[in-house]
Amino acid sequence: MASRSMSLSSATAPNRKEWAFTYQATSPAFNFPDADVILRTPDHVEFRAHKLVLSLASPVFRNMFASPQVPPTAANEGQDWKDGLPVVALTEPASVLDALLRLCYPLKDPQFSLFDQVTAALEGAMKYEMDEARDMLRGKLKEWAEKAPVRAFAVACRYRWKDEAERAARAALRVPLPELIIHSQELEHISAGSYVRLLLYHKACGTAAAYPAHWGDWISVYHNDRIYLNCPTCHSDSSDTSHSFFGVPNRQNARVARWWKEYMDRAGDRLRETPLADVAEPKMVWQALARAMECASCRPRAVAEFQTFLGEFQAEIARRIQKVVLTIDF
Repeated sequence: MASRSMSLSSATAPNRKEWAFTYQATSPAFNFPDADVILRTPDHVEFRAHKLVLSLASPVFRNMFASPQVPPTAANEGQDWKDGLPVVALTEPASVLDALLRLCYPLKDPQFSLFDQVTAALEGAMKYEMDEARDMLRGKLKEWAEKAPVRAFAVACRYRWKDEAERAARAALRVPLPELIIHSQELEHISAGSYVRLLLYHKACGTAAAYPAHWGDWISVYHNDRIYLNCPTCHSDSSDTSHSFFGVPNRQNARVARWWKEYMDRAGDRLRETPLADVAEPKMVWQALARAMECASCRPRAVAEFQTFLGEFQAEIARRIQKVVLTIDF
């Protein structure tokens, strides 16, 4: 419920009797009847809280409350004091303060629907040295890495959190490289070198992931009897190298089924741009198998053998990406 209070206008001299009226809303979640301090936000919301809780959660508040306070007078009622309680004016908006206090009190954790809410709360936790709140928000950053990898990477670099930076960089591999070239407020807090290293890591992973789509040196010699490597019907002519697949064991220039090579070409292009792209995506798989069904030789065996191959293909992509080194240098 909104309550009416008076505060001296910043332009009003102490001996004047002109008052500026403002309306302060009280946070419903933080309106404790036994509160001994009021936290006031710039968007005119008051939080009636407890000095002890704030002091335990934050050394900044503890030092603040240890300092001598201005005694209540008629002149500072509504500004420094209200209802017999000291008023502390903060710079954080009500949404941020609500999140921070929820992490200090035994209340339901705050829910963040936007990444900006996480970063704003994290900045407040760092400012007030709220270690417990910081650690909980650090966990939220890991959750958001999948949704906003570049921004999460920048925040992790800003606070020198290596594990979180690596997690975000890994999550970025599910995003096409052009989509990583963005501008966000979080990037303003890190060096250009850190950002460039993220992009170079992504590019290197794209090259590594695309390799097994074009070179078959990773395919076991025991797989040479699979139909997509030995189709007598839909393989390319000897003079046609457009459907050749190089590096298959015991074959200088392996003859492969056209539908399989077409799939590998599409997968390679996609992996080069998005290293952790889903190469077993139903649309891609069905497109390949639809083409396989056009071949009388491939038709009876393509589905079973291709399903087995997809698992091997994904494992090889992951193995090659794992070898790429991400340099984190704060």
